[in-house]
Amino acid sequence: CTQEYRTKTVSVGENVTLTCSRRSDSSGYLFWMKVVAGNLPEVLGASYTFDSSIVNYTPHIITKQEPDTFLLQIKQTELKDTAFYYCEEISELQKSLMNVTFLKVKGPEAEITTVVQELPLLPVHLRDSVTLQCLVQSESDDHASSDHHSVHWFKANFDESHPSKLYVHGKSASKCERIPETPSVRECIHNFSLSNVGSSDVGTYYCAVVTCGHLLFGKGTKLEIE
Repeated sequence: CTQEYRTKTVSVGENVTLTCSRRSDSSGYLFWMKVVAGNLPEVLGASYTFDSSIVNYTPHIITKQEPDTFLLQIKQTELKDTAFYYCEEISELQKSLMNVTFLKVKGPEAEITTVVQELPLLPVHLRDSVTLQCLVQSESDDHASSDHHSVHWFKANFDESHPSKLYVHGKSASKCERIPETPSVRECIHNFSLSNVGSSDVGTYYCAVVTCGHLLFGKGTKLEIE
């Protein structure tokens, strides 16, 4: 079966409170859980369904009871708080999940949605000049600009299946504009120019954009000498 969930989006530094209904006339246990992809569920705090003064406290997360509820409070959210959260009740050997919430914490940077390299193959002649292009689309608001994405170019030689080194030769430039049909989406074209191409420049070039501490790669453009 599938479990329905809601999405809650906040900005870095905001406080978040999630609530879980509590039946004080029953005898059972309540847990606030956190799940991040690839990891086992993490217990953030526990209490009883009946009235209790138990408070689970860290400088960042608090779980405690209030009338008819069991609260989860996250102070000054960070990007790493992005995860699924849910309240779990165990009563009379029955387990149920409540208030399943995907918490999405957004930083001040624009959210990268697409990295496209349109030319998979680019034939050139020796000593030619060539410009590689990378198209980056992102969703941004008034407080985030995608004009200054951190863009890197990597190169993989023909005998390598993955890019192995940052390519520092050449010149990089970019031009950004909003898409009229979708004003919240900004499109940036990043150019990478090489002059006097030689045999050492042969390989596959990958555009990579830094987002949320990770590198998001395009599919690459293979540079071949005819």
